Amino acid sequence: MNQETKTKVSEAEQGYLGIQGVDVTGESAKMNNMPTGDYISDVVKNGGAQQAGLTKGSVITGLEGTTISDMNSLKEQLQYYRVGDKVKVTVQVPGNNGEYTEKTIKVILGSKA
Repeated sequence: MNQETKTKVSEAEQGYLGIQGVDVTGESAKMNNMPTGDYISDVVKNGGAQQAGLTKGSVITGLEGTTISDMNSLKEQLQYYRVGDKVKVTVQVPGNNGEYTEKTIKVILGSKA
């Protein structure tokens, strides 16, 4: 709990990761042998996520050290970051044998427009 107090950014200035996601909750995570978080179902062309190397099929589990358990928690955290901010995204990347490997990727947030 040594994070700085954050201030929400106005909606017009909020940064956008550039993904479409699907919640991976406890039940579906167990059934599919996946980590809980936000499954990347699509990456927006030329968005921050694509430029940083995030790929469809990975699961976002953290943003700037805060646990991401679903799409709502991701959106909640993004309220504090502006377009152009660089954020650290923790993702679980699927491997060939069904195992996930954790990676931290720096993403420069884009705009929703």
